[in-house]
Amino acid sequence: MTDIVLEDYDARISSGDFAVADSQSQNVELILYSKQGEWKQNPAVGCDILIAKNGVIDRFLDREIRVQLNADGFQIEQLNLRETGIEISGEYL
Repeated sequence: MTDIVLEDYDARISSGDFAVADSQSQNVELILYSKQGEWKQNPAVGCDILIAKNGVIDRFLDREIRVQLNADGFQIEQLNLRETGIEISGEYL
């Protein structure tokens, strides 16, 4: 999947134009950090994983991540939730 590349959540400019590259990991990151309602076109998108920081990491968060990424077309091969971070492997179909 190719899209505009973001750098610190702002479009990266290269040679006077938007930089374009593979954006799979960027898309997953945006879905994980977004809160529901932040995307005007799709207000139901977003996992808001920051609420789990210093909180409970449970099945609800696992399910929410799986549902959100699946709805975006990302096929999860492996998802590990740990206190130190999230490990996701998969690809967009």
